[in-house]
Amino acid sequence: MELELPVIKNWSYAGLKTAPCCYSGSAASNDLVIAGHNYNTHFGRLKYVREGGEVIFTDINGSVYKYETYSTETLAPTAIEDMISGDYPLTLFTCNYSGQARIALRCLRIH
Repeated sequence: MELELPVIKNWSYAGLKTAPCCYSGSAASNDLVIAGHNYNTHFGRLKYVREGGEVIFTDINGSVYKYETYSTETLAPTAIEDMISGDYPLTLFTCNYSGQARIALRCLRIH
């Protein structure tokens, strides 16, 4: 699956309607969490990504960070701490189609 998206620097409900948003952390500090709606044009296809896939994030300064998908977790919609905790340099998350859970794609950095 190939998908190229802009990422809005600061998370907001209004911004999330346009594009995925940085929810917390940063690529430089190895704790970036990006939220996106489950639209097919955003993160709606995260559930189809398998372990070992490649994710590339380019920041505003042109620094390129490469990641390998590691695991997919299904979390309760209120499990905010679980979503942003852990030793994952990158987490991409969205709600499932019913809105009753969050899908978190965990990624490890490729050096």
